[in-house]
Amino acid sequence: MTLYPHTNVCDLLQQLPIAAGVLNKMGVPDAAIIRCDTLGDIAETVNLNLAELQAAIDQLAGVAYEPQSFEGIDGIGQLLERLRFEHHQILTQHLPQIAGLMKEMSRYHGHESIVWDELHLSFAQYRACLSEHILREQDELFPYIEQLLLVRSQGIASGIDEEQLLRNGESLCRILEMDEDSGFLSQIELQLADGAPQDSDMLRTRLRHQVEELRYRTEQHESLETDYLLPLVLRLESEVFRVLKAH
Repeated sequence: MTLYPHTNVCDLLQQLPIAAGVLNKMGVPDAAIIRCDTLGDIAETVNLNLAELQAAIDQLAGVAYEPQSFEGIDGIGQLLERLRFEHHQILTQHLPQIAGLMKEMSRYHGHESIVWDELHLSFAQYRACLSEHILREQDELFPYIEQLLLVRSQGIASGIDEEQLLRNGESLCRILEMDEDSGFLSQIELQLADGAPQDSDMLRTRLRHQVEELRYRTEQHESLETDYLLPLVLRLESEVFRVLKAH
């Protein structure tokens, strides 16, 4: 999404919920976001640099990576690089930050309702499941795909155990399946909806933005895997296995 001074703030947040968190990080308070109609208004109010905002949003949304570069088997390497970057962001930034904020919310608001205690415990389970899924991809799936690419380029000269490679192919779809309930993030967002973003609870606001950004990232990540990675790998498997079985 290209940003202009006349871009409507409400439209931007509806299409890219992560934009609220990006604006906050660039020094734009929620009060200014609510009060202003356009990005031009915000720029005048807090001296916002629209070019920097565009670059930050593009990085989060992955706009800098043209989808066309993932369409051929030769683009798998770039796609794996992109997914590894997403894995790093999720594991080292988003999950730990949300866990810390959830713990604080449970401490501050747990006495008012058991809901926060329950959400805190549920998020711990969600985090463990998502982390396990990511690590399985990095430790099992990605090396398997890279072995396929090596065999495709070098053939039997690659020195890879061909029989083991064929057996590993049977687990591909299972590794890509997400076992955790990704809809859990929506439950947190619903719990945060009361009084936000007009409320003065900065902890609530920070958590809401972090959850929106993580949900956006996981949805984009899932799309990269299901729309691009899986079809490409199936084509790669078909090509490589046909050659291996012919020997």
